[in-house]
Amino acid sequence: MGNVPLDSDKVVQTVFAQFNKLPKRGKPSERSGNKHEWTVLAAIVQYESTESSEEIGKRNPRLTAVALGTGLKCLGAGTLSRTGDSINDSHAEVVCRRNFLRYLMHQMSCNFEEKESIFSRDTRTDGRVGLMLKPGTTFHMYISQSSCGDASMGPLAESQTEEERKANDEKKRKYLESRNNAVQEKPNPSSHDGTTLRKRKSVEEGSVEHESAKRIKLDGASLMGHFESPFLRRGRDDYDLIGVVRTKPGRSDADNSLSMSCSDKLARWNVLGLNGAILSHFIEPIYLSSVIIGEMYDEISVARSIIERLDGIEGLPTPFCVQKGLSILHTEREFCYSKTVISSKYSAAINSDCSISWHRGGVFESQAIVQGRIQGSSKKNGEWPIRSRPLICKLSIFQEFLSLCAKCPAELLPTTLNNVDLHSCTYKTIKDCNLTYQQAKESFLMHGFFRGWIRSERGTFESFNSEGMVSQVKDSR
Repeated sequence: MGNVPLDSDKVVQTVFAQFNKLPKRGKPSERSGNKHEWTVLAAIVQYESTESSEEIGKRNPRLTAVALGTGLKCLGAGTLSRTGDSINDSHAEVVCRRNFLRYLMHQMSCNFEEKESIFSRDTRTDGRVGLMLKPGTTFHMYISQSSCGDASMGPLAESQTEEERKANDEKKRKYLESRNNAVQEKPNPSSHDGTTLRKRKSVEEGSVEHESAKRIKLDGASLMGHFESPFLRRGRDDYDLIGVVRTKPGRSDADNSLSMSCSDKLARWNVLGLNGAILSHFIEPIYLSSVIIGEMYDEISVARSIIERLDGIEGLPTPFCVQKGLSILHTEREFCYSKTVISSKYSAAINSDCSISWHRGGVFESQAIVQGRIQGSSKKNGEWPIRSRPLICKLSIFQEFLSLCAKCPAELLPTTLNNVDLHSCTYKTIKDCNLTYQQAKESFLMHGFFRGWIRSERGTFESFNSEGMVSQVKDSR
């Protein structure tokens, strides 16, 4: 689907070569009883070319892995940090993207210091001088298996055996029984007695009121959306219902998560860009040119999930737009720690609890993250020490952003930050004052199934300053 300017297998080779260079720390390991851990790998590869568009791909391009992540875990709603010092979502795609933010900031710093960079100084679409991505530079994401959520519901349903279905139903029944005294829930009423996706259901988006305007209470936080919304499902519930947004995790016996699925986040990045609200102060949206998927590949499902669900979105301000030309590709190359590969060699494949975090630039090799913090970290006198913070947590990224602002040449400092006190502001303040990005974000969240996106009360997890201290939240969205 779409036109890709390079051989996708070369991208995958570049990813595997970089992964193999990383230390053993955080990589899946063998367990007793002929068992072995498995994980998902995601990486972003940078393509650079100075050739004309007609010649791109005819010569050897310059391919560089710039961000990488592995992981299968995310934190439950009750364990989220309000000070931004841990990673809430450690799925591979999210870890990879957050490392890409660090890479972009490194490249911005290089430009400010007049060193070699992927950015040049030019006139932006808003008329002012700013940082622009150099022509011929594109980015391509590899994912070792289809992302959790809408993109993988079909392949999951088709691959699930009757035994697995019964085991999952039993897990869910026991979990719901254990929670019955606290929350009144019922198991999925649908009965799926086959091993294929027999019937694909779709929600009539216009037939129901805006359900995401309702709130639920969870661990003291007021949260937007709930699992009875017609646009939202928890994990793999109603897995034959396509198009809806979904939360993590897929396991039916795990605590509720507020993290949206990677399929939903990929769709979000396909309209808002990879750089997010704070970096969009400096640079225009950076989009993926292709997504290359290994196992559980279903082009129709992936295209629907990342591209087609965005059809008809309205109110996007310049320079935001839907990347309808995103190339969706498949690779037969196997990741050495994929579930399929591990299952073929061992009696059981066990989910890895650890995530690997790496980006190009900087002085560190990689970080291993467990339960949102650096592996091996522990509290000291009831507090998490600074060394427990991953470089890709919100607080660390916020601090790096403020450091960038301090070294930024005056002519490049964004006008969107003119009225912000960078010494005392909060992470939320920096995001909110980027009005163009916020307008684009609201257009996305009011479109179709994305109205089911869970939104925390304004500032619940973002009202912290550069010291990691939480400010009083005075308003709500």
